[in-house]
Amino acid sequence: MRSSGHNVTAIDLGASGINPKQVLEIPSLSDYFSPLTEFMASLPAHEKVVLVGHSFGGFAISKAMESFPEKISAAIFLAALMPGPTLNATTLYTQDLALATTLVRPIYLHSTEDISKEMVLSRQNVWINKILPKELKQYMIEKNQPDEVEEFSGYDHMVMMSKPQQFFTLLLAIAKK
Repeated sequence: MRSSGHNVTAIDLGASGINPKQVLEIPSLSDYFSPLTEFMASLPAHEKVVLVGHSFGGFAISKAMESFPEKISAAIFLAALMPGPTLNATTLYTQDLALATTLVRPIYLHSTEDISKEMVLSRQNVWINKILPKELKQYMIEKNQPDEVEEFSGYDHMVMMSKPQQFFTLLLAIAKK
């Protein structure tokens, strides 16, 4: 993305990726979202971003869309959850389960009540998902009505690892819109 002239900032949410916080230090969704919230708040008023939320990060970009709509040109839900039903992680990885298990950290499970208190959503943009069961995908699409649904074949939950070139091409096309 950088070589194509885009600025790229990868943000690890609370107790995720290389974020040093531990799960028990993230008692609320606001704590989980805080790295993204702080980043969005720091952007100059005239700047717009394309957000990409992966997996549970779909909740975070949903919240950012409601809190900072003027700073977001598109939101991409990449094999991501939109607020609503939960998901069984054991069906997510088909390409490299060994690598995935070294990267996965425990998550703090929040109740539906906690989630609904934290966010009420008015719009969704692009949703990319092939991994979830068909019925769950359809439910989330119907409930959230994204502007666009993109699917391509042969990838697993970690699209950025299993089909990086196809994902890159799709991101560029969305960014150009």
